Amino acid sequence: RNSKGAVFTYGRNFRLFQSASISYNLSKYDDKTTTVVPPLVPGQTPPPPDQPQPGATVTAEYHIHNSSLRPAYVFDSRDNPFEPTQGQKLSLSLEYAGGPLGGDNNFLRPEVGYSIFRPVSNYPTKTLIAFNAEGGLIHSTNNQPINVLERFFLGGENSIRGHRYRSIFLRDKNGLPLRDSTAVILGGDSYVQFNLEYHFVLGGPFRVLLFTDAGNVFGEGQSFSFSNLRKTAGVELRVFLPVFGAPLRFIYAKNLDPLPQDSFESFQFSIGTSF
Repeated sequence: RNSKGAVFTYGRNFRLFQSASISYNLSKYDDKTTTVVPPLVPGQTPPPPDQPQPGATVTAEYHIHNSSLRPAYVFDSRDNPFEPTQGQKLSLSLEYAGGPLGGDNNFLRPEVGYSIFRPVSNYPTKTLIAFNAEGGLIHSTNNQPINVLERFFLGGENSIRGHRYRSIFLRDKNGLPLRDSTAVILGGDSYVQFNLEYHFVLGGPFRVLLFTDAGNVFGEGQSFSFSNLRKTAGVELRVFLPVFGAPLRFIYAKNLDPLPQDSFESFQFSIGTSF
């Protein structure tokens, strides 16, 4: 993908723990995706004759001009953005693209997130519990399909750990990936994500935590259900190094509900926090 553009943001802090901002995004994307249509699995319906057949190589190109405004509000009372032991964070945003702003995209995209950290014990080691919930949806404002690049995908160290970045996509009732007419796998027009962690603060730069993640993306005609969430669990070691200004993360995760064509990594490394 080749992309260029600029984001202009104006924000203000007010009262205690609160801030608000508004951002204008002007960008152009040139994206080229090459896909090999996978073979059919037992029970799968063959694609129509006018669509790519199993084994075919398909190249899709996207050229998008995006112009959008995104107001946002944040309440953040955490005692530390990278190593919190208490506090909570609420974030609300609404992105509007197209219309009088111009561009190829025309949509509304509201998103909300909430996380909370609560101490549990101080002896023999400090422990705390943390929970995060977030979700969003994208709605076309001109009755045209949402571009593939703007749809929601989950996966990655800050999402559903173990699954690779943007590797959780739309699936049909049989658990098979949903694709567009060019065989490109589709993301959802809505998503939810939940993360639960139990932290052991070991002193110095070290912190160990147990976690479980759950979430999924949903498309038209697909309703939210806890039974449809993708779930992982595991353990994570964090080492805070001042030279990086953020913790190093060593993650071991287990896929609790494997599905065909999952892209899963049992071990991952990252820098920062999960939420």
